[in-house]
Amino acid sequence: MDFEWALLAGDSRFLTTDSSSSGADRSAVEDLLHGRYAKVLASPLASSLLLPLASPSSGCANGAAASPTNTTPSFFSPRSTGALIALCRDPKAVVSDLSTRLDAAISEGHSQLSILAVGAALVFAFVQHGFTGPSLDTSTLAAVISSDHLQKASFALLQSDGEEAYSLTPNISLLALARIVLVDCSSKFDRLPSRDWWKLRVLMLQQRILENPAATLSDALMDTCKLIQSSLIETAETGLPKELVGRLWQEFGLVHFFYGRVKDSTACFRLAEGATGLKWELTGALGKRTKFQTFDVAQLVVVAESGSGESADVSATPSNLALNDDTLLEKLELTNENEKTSSKLSTIDQCTLLAFCLNVKNSNPQDGLTNEEMSPYVARILENPNNWMVHSMALLLRSRLEANKGRTVERSVLQIQALVDQMESTESTVAERLNFFFSLIFPSKWDMERELAERLVSIGVIKSALEIFERLQMWDDVISCYQMLEKPKKAEELIRRELEKNPNSPKFLCLLGDVTKDHTYYLEAWEKSGNSYSRAMRSLGSHFFKQGQFSESVSSFKLALAINPLFENSWFIMGCAAIRAEDWENAELAFRRVVQLDAENGEAWTNLASVHISRGKKRDGWRALREALRQHHDNPRIWDNFLFTSIDVGEYTDAVLAMTRIFELRIARGSSAQERLVDLQALRIVVRSLALGATDAAPTDSETDSAAAAAAGADGTSPSTSSLARKVSELLSALTSRISDSAELFAVCAEFEKWRGRYSAHIEYLQKAYRVFLHSPALATDAEMFARGAEAARALFDAYTTYGPMEEIIGVGETRVVCQDWKYQRRMAVRTLASRTKDSFEGTEAHDGLKELLESTK
Repeated sequence: MDFEWALLAGDSRFLTTDSSSSGADRSAVEDLLHGRYAKVLASPLASSLLLPLASPSSGCANGAAASPTNTTPSFFSPRSTGALIALCRDPKAVVSDLSTRLDAAISEGHSQLSILAVGAALVFAFVQHGFTGPSLDTSTLAAVISSDHLQKASFALLQSDGEEAYSLTPNISLLALARIVLVDCSSKFDRLPSRDWWKLRVLMLQQRILENPAATLSDALMDTCKLIQSSLIETAETGLPKELVGRLWQEFGLVHFFYGRVKDSTACFRLAEGATGLKWELTGALGKRTKFQTFDVAQLVVVAESGSGESADVSATPSNLALNDDTLLEKLELTNENEKTSSKLSTIDQCTLLAFCLNVKNSNPQDGLTNEEMSPYVARILENPNNWMVHSMALLLRSRLEANKGRTVERSVLQIQALVDQMESTESTVAERLNFFFSLIFPSKWDMERELAERLVSIGVIKSALEIFERLQMWDDVISCYQMLEKPKKAEELIRRELEKNPNSPKFLCLLGDVTKDHTYYLEAWEKSGNSYSRAMRSLGSHFFKQGQFSESVSSFKLALAINPLFENSWFIMGCAAIRAEDWENAELAFRRVVQLDAENGEAWTNLASVHISRGKKRDGWRALREALRQHHDNPRIWDNFLFTSIDVGEYTDAVLAMTRIFELRIARGSSAQERLVDLQALRIVVRSLALGATDAAPTDSETDSAAAAAAGADGTSPSTSSLARKVSELLSALTSRISDSAELFAVCAEFEKWRGRYSAHIEYLQKAYRVFLHSPALATDAEMFARGAEAARALFDAYTTYGPMEEIIGVGETRVVCQDWKYQRRMAVRTLASRTKDSFEGTEAHDGLKELLESTK
């Protein structure tokens, strides 16, 4: 078992002398640990398994003829060219054929570990050639990778959910064969606890060479993670070393990270941190950032210390280019260097810190603050280089962070160029580069060059970027460059030329549709792919949406998403199209899928709420709006919707919260229309509901909240001291401190104070409402204004009459009369209004009503 751990970790420290494994197994593992992958693939066992899939004329890896020898097992038999072509036309037949040969190898006494070592050699060889460098000497592997028929079969084997592998993936047959051995035939390694871990790695590599995430692979990866957790981590009998436990959690976290599952990835990284004993914190320290800074300011730093593991001393590291800026320092200059400099980190802990750094980006908006929070992680890794690839990853992240800053953008571009060039460097060993490869998300060679080209585009060097994109055959980017150069015809000519070479390519047909704006090419691509190229239907759905053909758009997106449902943006557009078409069922389906893929998509939650409300499911709509506000706390439009929905479902506390937040947002934005600071109709509904004894509706999805609500009503607490009443009181106080001329607001306040039993305050607010009309310049000329003023006067008159002589409690054992001179006050209120409006409105019904009130006081 120690051989398995050593192979997974790429570290000979896990090898022991008392292993029960055979000498052949030890030799194969040691070759892999020292980067001699070609030697393993040239072994008699590997030749027996792989050469039948190669061209019969290609020969064995060691130059011998492709025919059985004394060292070749008996189950090896070469194929004729015709038989090979027939076999590779059916990718499933390739899987079946190799599976049969694996069974034969095991039956002839070859150990499962020796066969797994062949699969691992295929994986390592592929990674070296496509990701870490330097390029593999393919002359020794010609028999395995030279067959064009096998290459074509490999692309077919590795495509998933209509997503194709990158067309120039080097030596893709290595990964295809590794997938057959370690994934499709993983059940044959029933004695090896590490088999599912290798399956996880191969599936992740397959996903990373595809153009887009694939749902089938996502599900397979999630299932494999669960299987490994139960078989390796939770089973003590496996004896998995703690360092490997940390690596395993790290790889789990990177899988979740790749698919945007931030919470799950963070949890895994925390478990990796705990397994290795890493202690770290993001904190502040006084220091300087510029050369001419004369005072210290707080700077973000990461203080970290490894609890276990070994940090390697490396003889070579990738070039760390100097900034050479006339203002910025090369790195932070801390005031107390001795206090803040941490010990050297182990390599796996450096990988974990880099993972946390990436999670900062995934869990925050793309802005300057996010970059500032990520920088300390990178700086901490660059302090002590342990591993070529880990250091390269840190330099790459620094380059990305510096890409949008004027003083650092030049180094950003040059650093990526240096990283691309150094892939072919032989300064570090092959084994060192692969040692922690699976604990990182390091891009492939072609993705690295693509990133370099994108960086060149960002600084305006479009022609140089175009050359890179054309060499990499990244046609989407080529078209974008030609459009920026205002040469759309050139892009069309290029696509048509490529289409002549491969007239049945759905990809080029879709690209032609993009360039010409002719949607019939999308339909042709869909037909020629056998209804399996989802990109065609996604493009067609977008076309129909732009044309206002919403039902057709929904139908197109449904076809595309049935093949690969991991396209969040496609689900979103489909949902918007379904809303426009009033197809509420599909709209709900679409936005549900969006929030399943990204629970922090506030716009999707908002749209889902609208769909629920349109379907009469107001409680579900209220829940969706509550989730939307978690992401858009400062959006007054969503708060408005939440306010009215809360009232509809009887959640009055949340309605008051919404009104309070809307008030705060409008004040902060300098709203000049005082009446717009609050929705008085909604406020009146809440206050009247309180007066009628209403409480918040019991949540149907929370037994705890229901119990709490029941307890609140059963403990004898006065309504005026309830949580809802207190929040309403706070809101009214805030409103009246800003609004001084709203009779409607004062009337609502009066109604609230009457419900609380504070009759003097009730009368005081009615007085304020009355004075708004009394002092209005339009009182003598506006009949409607006078009528409303007369109503306010009558309400004040009735309040004096009813509550003026009453006694109210003002303290413990203390009472007082609400209004000592209530008779005089009520008469003066009516008399003043009647006298001021006598010349304009005497003889009207409202004015006569005032006279009648005066007569009743005599």
